[in-house]
Amino acid sequence: MIKKESNAYKQIKDNIAKLTIIQQATEFSPQKLVHIHLVYCTDLLEIMDVEKLNAKSFYKYFIKESCKYLKENQTNKAYQTILESVKENYLTKKYFGADYYEIVKDYKEQESPLKEFVLDGYKTIFPITPDMSKADVARRNQKLGKISVKHWIGDIVNYEYFHQAPNFMQTNVKNAIQMAEIFLHNLVSDKDLDSEIMKLSSNLYLEEKLAPKSIQIKRKLVKI
Repeated sequence: MIKKESNAYKQIKDNIAKLTIIQQATEFSPQKLVHIHLVYCTDLLEIMDVEKLNAKSFYKYFIKESCKYLKENQTNKAYQTILESVKENYLTKKYFGADYYEIVKDYKEQESPLKEFVLDGYKTIFPITPDMSKADVARRNQKLGKISVKHWIGDIVNYEYFHQAPNFMQTNVKNAIQMAEIFLHNLVSDKDLDSEIMKLSSNLYLEEKLAPKSIQIKRKLVKI
């Protein structure tokens, strides 16, 4: 198991460019994206082993490496070019009948009423009353803020309020997430994208090597 975990970290690091670009382009859950990559796009992990492995640790490792990658490359022209290419040429692919933008539209149409239902319910159960202290109001508003905040696509299921919605709403959201996961599975496995990422890595390397370096001119003092 230790060897499998070690290999999983290596898989994440070796594919950090692709995973980061996909995550930034799709705004999909980083945790779910890493899970998709490790389970379906490598031969390191069997589905039966997933629950035994430290998924949160993989997620944290991905976030750390992804932030490092973005810090080093986000402003580079080559990175921006491939990011736009993914959005325009890959998220519009219809791997199984719907492109990613159509899937996201459906997801938001299912997510929005669920959030509204929970928000309205919370406001009804916990209205602001004259006897509430400032601290009570602050806690109430903080709770509402957690429900209203925008999450990565698919991460809503990790929040307690999601499970307070009616079952049919939860099911609708989960079905939409599943469609997104299927698309991401196809995208991560897309060999054309792998080729573009390889070109990106080469271009970034060349940009770094060919970047003009500051030249320090040593001035020779003339003795009088």
